[in-house]
Amino acid sequence: MSSRYLLKGKPKPPTKDLRWRAEIPLSSRSVSVGRTAADVGIARTGEYELIDVRRWGKSVVTDSVLEEGDVLVYRTSETGVRMLWESPHFGQARRRSRARPGSPWACCSA
Repeated sequence: MSSRYLLKGKPKPPTKDLRWRAEIPLSSRSVSVGRTAADVGIARTGEYELIDVRRWGKSVVTDSVLEEGDVLVYRTSETGVRMLWESPHFGQARRRSRARPGSPWACCSA
């Protein structure tokens, strides 16, 4: 009976360290072209968050329909960087990450 009064509020989920940044271009092989990031499921998870979509060097709203050549910019954790680069949603070959925390962007090589 008294436990209801002792447990006020909701538990807070642990916060992830999203200090990393990943910029991932969409290739012509991407299954995300012609759909929004939210439709595909690449807008936000516990490991990453879409913060910008760059098209021809200019920002467009993050819920716009994605096009080939768009660069998706994410705030992410170290695990999230690996998840993003290995995802088939971007149409990129598997790449090895060379990013570091606090770097302005995640640089990856083939």
